[in-house]
Amino acid sequence: MEYIFGFLLTGLAIFSIMLVRSITTIFHEFGHAIPALLFTNKPVNIYIGSYGDTYKTKKFKLGKFTLYFKFNLFDWKIGMCSHEQVQSLRQRIIIIIGGPFASLLIAIPLSIWLLNYSMPDWMYYLTCIFIMGAVIDFFVNIVPYRVNSLYGTEILSDGNQLLITLSLMHSSDDYKKILKLIKEKSFKQAISESEDINANGKLESGIYDLYIHALIEDGQFDLALTKYQEKKAYYKLVESDYFLVGTIYLKLKNYKEALKYFEHCFATNGLDASLLSQMGLCHMELGNHEFALRDLSASISNNPNLLEPYANRGIVYFRLKQYHQAFHNLKFALENDPENGKIHYYLGQCYEDTHALQEAYDHYLKADKLNCQEHGLAYRMEMVRLDLER
Repeated sequence: MEYIFGFLLTGLAIFSIMLVRSITTIFHEFGHAIPALLFTNKPVNIYIGSYGDTYKTKKFKLGKFTLYFKFNLFDWKIGMCSHEQVQSLRQRIIIIIGGPFASLLIAIPLSIWLLNYSMPDWMYYLTCIFIMGAVIDFFVNIVPYRVNSLYGTEILSDGNQLLITLSLMHSSDDYKKILKLIKEKSFKQAISESEDINANGKLESGIYDLYIHALIEDGQFDLALTKYQEKKAYYKLVESDYFLVGTIYLKLKNYKEALKYFEHCFATNGLDASLLSQMGLCHMELGNHEFALRDLSASISNNPNLLEPYANRGIVYFRLKQYHQAFHNLKFALENDPENGKIHYYLGQCYEDTHALQEAYDHYLKADKLNCQEHGLAYRMEMVRLDLER
């Protein structure tokens, strides 16, 4: 009988810990989310019980926080915090350690309380369960490991992210030198320095990233893909690699392939306005207007200062013949980027379709002077000119 009682008690304890972890995990993820919000002032998504999967979840909105809760006792995935990326390495570290710190903020005070105060048995039991849940959260996250997300990309534990970020703070002199050149927009020199190092064999992972970035900026897209394949042979890829390759395919106008790589990033970086803007552009060029509007609108919502999604959303509305919305978005983009030939070209088309031929011609002429490369510009400008002369 004692064995049966012990077995049942153990089972109850395990069940209670699994149940309580749904609460302690919320504390842990808010430990990431609060500093992320403070540093970015952008929306933050928190996933409890999944790695970015919103299917069959309960959604709770609290200001700029959105919590997606999924409870599955027998398939419990810890959780994830998705936010706009920060550039400062120190800010990254604070966001990363915020989760484990929040877990300790539960475990340590409760342990002190447990050791110094008497309480009823049920409260003692409940306190122990919360302490164990918080301690498990701490150790499960602080140990470096990787898991696959819903979209196939790898999600790194807090410990793994912390090691990578600390390694960037102690990067080699070569890395710092090339990074400095890229910040100065000396891309050809950065490429030359990278090639000199590459001649001696395998590069550091971070130098591969800088090398590929410089190649993209210099327009050497095929070589950038080659270097990506070279890096892939030496290192395990993370979401930043997928974003980089997606950018290369976007530059090569291979939108379907670019979208595939961008979607890999979406699970852990789904609030990044630049990522959403690029995904929206791919959908626009592929003719997926509904998805394009969804992603471009999300990009604008997350970062209203980005101009490209306004222009592209205007183009989508133009293609849907929703001219009021097209004018609104294109004019807003033009006010902030008056020397953008592509915006002038599509505003010209909007005016032409709405029979405002003089305005159409003026915008076509401006696009031509700005060396706009959009197909059909010369033909449309000539046709409108002839119509005006009639």
